[in-house]
Order: sequence, then structure tokens, then C-alpha cells
Amino acid sequence: MNKQNIYWQLYQDDPILKPGFPSPILADPSFLFPESCPDGLWHLFAHNIFGVLEYVSEDGISWKKKEVYRS
Repeated sequence: MNKQNIYWQLYQDDPILKPGFPSPILADPSFLFPESCPDGLWHLFAHNIFGVLEYVSEDGISWKKKEVYRS
């Protein structure tokens, strides 16, 4: 991937990610490029009032919250 061709566009009316109930915020997103991850997917980390969440994506646009497994 040529990172020089990346540009950002605001999605104010239709954000890529929205905060889930009951948290009113989803803030400070940070992401990893697919070539930096062993699974070849995009990974995005952001926080809400409860903690840090992880999302994964194949294309960097459509994101799914990664399931948290607890023992």
C-alpha cells in the first residue's frame, strides 16, 4: 500500500463508527495498516467511557467490533 496516497475525509453526517449504547462517545481512534498485522486486516483501537475497543476491517471503511473473549 502506498501511504502517500492516503487522504482523510470527514463523515459528519454518516460516521464510519458510532458510539454504542450506553456510552455517548467513541474517541481517539488509532489504527494499524494490514501489512503490519499478521492477519492482513486493518485494526482500529478507540475508547469509550468503559475502556478500549478494537475493530477490524478488510478495506479500512467497513468496521466490525472484535469480540472480546474472557475466561
